[in-house]
Amino acid sequence: MGLMVDTLHAHRSRVKPEELESCPPEWFNFFHLCDGPAAIPDTSEELIVIGRDARRYCGEGAIDMAAYISRMPKNTTCSIELPHLVNAAEFGYAEHVRRCIASAKDYLQKHDL
Repeated sequence: MGLMVDTLHAHRSRVKPEELESCPPEWFNFFHLCDGPAAIPDTSEELIVIGRDARRYCGEGAIDMAAYISRMPKNTTCSIELPHLVNAAEFGYAEHVRRCIASAKDYLQKHDL
């Protein structure tokens, strides 16, 4: 048994970061890191578009990712989950990946995580 915490889906599911504190540390296997809008879409179609194609670079959205991350064990594996076809088309895939990594590093350093 284990948990995979995706910061976008946790936010959109209205999971309070404090709720993670009640889970045993050994349940945390890894988490997906990305940012997203504060507003939670009303339709499945909108949820799908953002989740599959329009996640935001870390620190460019409104999700309090630090509140989620800080409640997970320090050794939890992090994976950047940031599909974004418009950014990939505009910057190219290599640059999009570079921006994913740079924004994640900047965010984690800024929040001392």
